[in-house]
Amino acid sequence: MDAAWCFRRPEEAARLGQAIRSAVPADVLGAIPVRAGWSRVIRPHAQRQRMVQRASDQIRADFADGRTVKVDGWVLSLTEARLCASLADQR
Repeated sequence: MDAAWCFRRPEEAARLGQAIRSAVPADVLGAIPVRAGWSRVIRPHAQRQRMVQRASDQIRADFADGRTVKVDGWVLSLTEARLCASLADQR
């Protein structure tokens, strides 16, 4: 899955993703869950907005449920960490 669609600065997210890969055990990161509407294909603007909203909803739920990781001074939701790590894997 190409996670670049959900970041304003994909290169910075990829760098953070490399740090995440080094600091967070693979079994904690696991795989990015497949969500309806998430795709490798860049969608029209309205579809992209819907995908970003779904990711944002999951990120908020992660924080509410305590599903977070700490990396390089950042506290990230598990979804954010997974997305950054997947982006790093593609670079």
